[in-house]
Amino acid sequence: MKRALVLLLTTLLAVVGIVLIGPSAQADSGAFRVRASTDDAEQRSDGTVLDSSDLEMLNDKGRQQAVGLRFTQVAIPPGATVTRAYVQFTADESTSTPVPLTIHGQAADNPGTFTRTPVDVSDRPRTTASAEWSPAAWSSGKRGTAQQTSDLTAVVQEIVSRPGWASGNALAVMITGTSSGNREAESFDTGARKAPALHVEWTTGADAQSLPSRSRHRSRRRSRRRRPSRLPRRRPSRSRRLRPSRLPRRRPSRPPLLGLPRRAPASGTRPTPGSSTWLPRPTT
Repeated sequence: MKRALVLLLTTLLAVVGIVLIGPSAQADSGAFRVRASTDDAEQRSDGTVLDSSDLEMLNDKGRQQAVGLRFTQVAIPPGATVTRAYVQFTADESTSTPVPLTIHGQAADNPGTFTRTPVDVSDRPRTTASAEWSPAAWSSGKRGTAQQTSDLTAVVQEIVSRPGWASGNALAVMITGTSSGNREAESFDTGARKAPALHVEWTTGADAQSLPSRSRHRSRRRSRRRRPSRLPRRRPSRSRRLRPSRLPRRRPSRPPLLGLPRRAPASGTRPTPGSSTWLPRPTT
């Protein structure tokens, strides 16, 4: 019996909380890997685009290049708030030389895969948001925090906030730089499990602190309607505050006693019968 009462009270409190506060934000996450050989590409300094067994970031035998990554089936709903995002790599070789990199997203709702068209990586429209990344030293075969990019929240948020974004679209990023250093990562061609993956965490739903629910709108309307009644009222005068029934009544004057003069006669005169100042005494 007690358990049933506790369950009933818990359910009622949950329902009341939803009605008064509104639906709470829901957190979700996903990992979206590169799924095709043409979805990770290298662009050499002469503009040639290649799909290789490894991804050189960004110096390959003295030649500068750019790297493009495309992630498909990105199931982030429109209007979601991105809280964290990064790309996970698998180290192909052990390197420790400094290599500053810059990561942009492609400003497109659903970008296509990379082709052998010259400068197909660097010539794509870029997002306004970007992220600087200086990776730590890599050890061959490792796939851990050292092989994760810097935070890409702003980059991913700009893409999923586009009017044409839909859940399940593709998302592409480009990695560029001018350093002579290098980080070599595994590509899709060496195995799907080693391929780069985009990790994203986001929230959806109405937030009570930022998006007021309908019940809060109603309470505001009610408070606005009640504001005039809260103003100090002007106290009426005493004559207005007294009710008619409580007003002091005027006592009627008593009739003059019979046989007594209504008014005092002039000095030295005596009222005579029939005058206005004389009344006969009552007989007993």
